[in-house]
Amino acid sequence: MKETLSAQEAADFCFAQDFYLIGFSKSKKNTDVIKMRIRRVFVKNEKVFQLESYTKTQVFHKTLTQESLLAELANAFTLFGAATVEANEFRFFFFSNKRGAIRYTKKARKESDALPLTHDKKPNYLLPDSEPIAFLIAQGIMSTDGKVVKKMYPKFRQINKFLEFIHNVLPAFDENQKISILDFGCGKAYLSFALYHYLHVELRRAVQLVGLDLKEPVIKNANALAKRLDFAGLEFFCGDIANYKTESAPDMVICLHACNTATDYALAKAVQYGAKVIMAVPCCQHELFAQIKQTPLPKENPAAPLFEHGIIAERSAALLTDTMRATLLKAAGYKVQVMEFIDTEHTPKNILIRAIKKDSRNAEYEKTVRESYSALKKFFGVEPLLETLLRDEQLL
Repeated sequence: MKETLSAQEAADFCFAQDFYLIGFSKSKKNTDVIKMRIRRVFVKNEKVFQLESYTKTQVFHKTLTQESLLAELANAFTLFGAATVEANEFRFFFFSNKRGAIRYTKKARKESDALPLTHDKKPNYLLPDSEPIAFLIAQGIMSTDGKVVKKMYPKFRQINKFLEFIHNVLPAFDENQKISILDFGCGKAYLSFALYHYLHVELRRAVQLVGLDLKEPVIKNANALAKRLDFAGLEFFCGDIANYKTESAPDMVICLHACNTATDYALAKAVQYGAKVIMAVPCCQHELFAQIKQTPLPKENPAAPLFEHGIIAERSAALLTDTMRATLLKAAGYKVQVMEFIDTEHTPKNILIRAIKKDSRNAEYEKTVRESYSALKKFFGVEPLLETLLRDEQLL
């Protein structure tokens, strides 16, 4: 074969390999598209291809026939400096120089890696499970050849699910805006590193992310890894959520698995900062459970049976806690959604509270929300900490 290929020759070569996935990266300056992926699928037994083009804020989808595929491939090779091609027997790696000359290498797949011809059910992750990603390798989630370590696949899936939620809120920010993020209770910082990588490396957004946790060894390790990866906009501090102070208010606050009322302190801080986006995955919601246990509901209360049995009472109190948190955020001027979030640390699936600050307040609507909240509080006879924290700062 020729020592180098043109874009059209590279496209012809890929077309002949009967590939099932191509990922293009390292976009050139003459395009707004920063990443592209072409995936083979079967629709009613007919082979077609799904093209996904990623800009800084959006993802565009297009279905290609075999006839239109070749032109799109040739165009992609002119727009991007690197590509990974997944075929049944080989994995190909393409690289182009500044003059546009393209070279490639190939690596044989092991028999255990062979994938079936139909790939339309394969999860389409924002971080692919077939390309080496430095922070995932450093955290032991991925091997150096780009394969996800089997026992770490739940964590890999969780990371991608979290990034999907993040991607969906990016339209809340200006495209060229530097996004400052505060991660309360970052723990081992799997998601902190994933968020920084996705926004800064994949989407090329300007990002400043601060992680906060109580465990000094965890913070020390996280800072060392950030330095090793040259993640200049990512840093970690040891401290308590309730007492944390910052000179500049963050644009986004995330709080994942902050135990019990630590979530309430994080939510209150976020509202106090006026954060545009709040993402919280609460856990260990003991506060209202303890209140109801200490002062049981009257027998004539229709909800009393929910708290007669330990496991049901605990789950009911947890749902009540998060319902009241979501309602308080609405009353504070946020559009709120409560969604299911895949988790690997506490329960198989957790609740994610996603709140986006509204551009304008609606006093009448917020009054109705407060009245609904007050009725709920009276019905269950509880006093949530978050309400106290928000009222102390005159945020309700």
